[in-house]
Amino acid sequence: VQECTTSFCQAEQGDAILNSLEYLKTKPKFNNILFSKVDNFDEFYKTFYYNKQSALKKILLNQKTTPFLKKARNRIEFSFLSYIDQFFFINKNFINPVDLKNSDIYHSPFLPISTKIRNQKNIKSFITIHDLIPLLYPKYFNRGSVDLMKKILNSITKDTWVLCVSESTKNDLLNYMGNRIDANKVFVTHLGASTLFYRNTDSFESAKIRIKYGIGETPYILSVCTLEPRKNIDQTIRAFAQLLKQQHISDLNLVLVGTKGWDFDNIFSEIAKDKDVSKKIIITGYIDDEDLASVYSNAMMFVYPSMYEGFGLPILEAMKCGVPIVASNTSSIPEVVGDAGILVDPNNQIELASAILSVYENNTLREELTSKSLEQANSFSWSKCCEETVSSYKIAISQ
Repeated sequence: VQECTTSFCQAEQGDAILNSLEYLKTKPKFNNILFSKVDNFDEFYKTFYYNKQSALKKILLNQKTTPFLKKARNRIEFSFLSYIDQFFFINKNFINPVDLKNSDIYHSPFLPISTKIRNQKNIKSFITIHDLIPLLYPKYFNRGSVDLMKKILNSITKDTWVLCVSESTKNDLLNYMGNRIDANKVFVTHLGASTLFYRNTDSFESAKIRIKYGIGETPYILSVCTLEPRKNIDQTIRAFAQLLKQQHISDLNLVLVGTKGWDFDNIFSEIAKDKDVSKKIIITGYIDDEDLASVYSNAMMFVYPSMYEGFGLPILEAMKCGVPIVASNTSSIPEVVGDAGILVDPNNQIELASAILSVYENNTLREELTSKSLEQANSFSWSKCCEETVSSYKIAISQ
């Protein structure tokens, strides 16, 4: 018996809708899921948005290019296109009224719930809150991210049903919102990890992937995250450097997987401090999803001393691959790791280095943590997340 049917989707940016529509055309099993839009939206937005975008680029590209002008040009283009979205799409809210009338649930997986949706008395409004980090630690984010987080929380009322990705995020939300939110309407739906992540023991494939990303044959510590201050990668580098020097370790590398994020300069400054240490640090950049299981599985350990997480999905991915975990004892991370890893104060370099050394030196400990990682990972799945989500829908509709 089908308990929940998706009748339509909606986005806040016109280009997101157009790109999604193109994507859905390539996925036959999703052909019955439509984007809610007013008549002739496709033609209207394609004509207006893309023609204006093309004209703007022509004007900007004709200007003499310097590093400063290039940066300014990108900012102007982004601001202009955002203005188009704000004025012609978000303000008008191109949702077909028929879709709203025939629906019981409206669920925003991230963005604020519009007033138009909140005013629909027949609809139970849901929103997923992944974390409150831009408000709790604004120093790690730009002004736009902080303002967006405020808009998201301001769209929540006592009538709103909220799904949080961890107990930690739920506690943060309730503490921040106070009596502006109904605690009985806040549920936890833990995230899952893709089936792309598994314990990969194929030595031939592993050798190919090591070559592909320049990882080499030396045992390695692994970090997978966006290269930005909140992930505390510079602390990982300092702890790694400390071990190499004090313990005279020569058979260990540090592999950093991830794209450059916001304010990443300190990470590369830390790497450049010691030429001998920098030779042991491998920066792969982005790695294809289908290759990650091998990269995870072949790591001696996964180190993640993040300052704060709403959930910590890379940790779960690593555990599904059976990797020993060394991670922070803050926020949602203990909730995800359980007893499958060693938890440390992310601000304590000595404590982090000691935990890494314990895993490096003790083969029995590594085997024990591998077993616990695989077991703990089984506690989380997307099917379980879906079941918990639908269950919350049922509770809302019954009231």
